[in-house]
Amino acid sequence: MKQRYTPDFPEMMRLCETNFAQLRRLLPRDDQVGASVIYQVSGARYQLTIQESTRYTTLVEIR
Repeated sequence: MKQRYTPDFPEMMRLCETNFAQLRRLLPRDDQVGASVIYQVSGARYQLTIQESTRYTTLVEIR
């Protein structure tokens, strides 16, 4: 019989926090809606724009 999948929530939260900390380094310093930054990497262009910023969440558009 297969063992049922059980999510490891503390590990998932650690992963989310680590990913967000890494992303924060790339986001615009100004947390205002509409603030954006552009990066050029190996001929590809990436634009990160803050769509929404609240106390606990930040919605970011990546183009």
